[in-house]
Amino acid sequence: MVFIDFNLQTQDTLNSTTINAYWHEIVAGYPAVVVEVFLYGFHLNLFLVALYVFSCRKTAGKRILLSFTWVMATLATTQIVLDLAASAISLRLGFIGPGTVSDSISSLLDSKLGETYNSLILAQNLIFPINNLVTDALFLYRCYMIWGSRWKVVFFPGLLIVGTFVTGCVAGTLLPATQKAQQAPYILAAFTNFILVLLTAGRIWWIRRHAKLPLYSNPGVIYCIFTILLIATYPLGVPFTIIQAMTRQLINIVPTLIIVRVGLGQHTEPERVRAKYENWAAPPSVRVDSTLDLDSFP
Repeated sequence: MVFIDFNLQTQDTLNSTTINAYWHEIVAGYPAVVVEVFLYGFHLNLFLVALYVFSCRKTAGKRILLSFTWVMATLATTQIVLDLAASAISLRLGFIGPGTVSDSISSLLDSKLGETYNSLILAQNLIFPINNLVTDALFLYRCYMIWGSRWKVVFFPGLLIVGTFVTGCVAGTLLPATQKAQQAPYILAAFTNFILVLLTAGRIWWIRRHAKLPLYSNPGVIYCIFTILLIATYPLGVPFTIIQAMTRQLINIVPTLIIVRVGLGQHTEPERVRAKYENWAAPPSVRVDSTLDLDSFP
């Protein structure tokens, strides 16, 4: 959703142009909410699968993976609650109808209602960079372990992650935010994930360079693609709003899917590769010349 400033303390009536703007936000927002609720339901099921898998299997780094799973589920739930609350206020505002002017508009769109709506939108825009920080931290940790705990490899992506978080928080607090300000965190997020995907997939390809390992087999590519779509569709209104809603849930679905696959020990090929690198999810006490199942690194 886009910021709407409902500061009506110095405004007694609203013209039809303003009403049409409010109505456009409502029309653009509700399809996005429907999509987001659907994806949240998918993520919730995936979350329950993850809990079941780790309760039945002994997996190295179980506590770390479960911690990430719980944090992402909490953030996803918080996000959907904020979206539904903001949509409920939008629904109330929608009763005035498009292109109309009414004497009751000022009482309907009172300052408290406007402040509440803006507070919800502000919370949404702050939750997203926090959620992105958690997801990127998991991807960074995964890359760090695949590269044999070489901090120099992940130092630059780590700086990008911090920069994305700070930029997202700053852009989220701007009311109203300019187009460049809102696009900046998405551009940084896309670039950061692109670097992490290249480092991770490139390392796995090098270890298994005689095997076919297409880049698109990495689920992290999905999130990277959607951040690029966010940048491309920003000026388009409704398409951007829908893709933004999808991204808010995919940011949790993709890493949870990776965690579930690691817990299940799924692999795309029958062979396992013997390598002198740590299991990406294993704590230091068990990282000893172990068999690295590269197929568990989707």
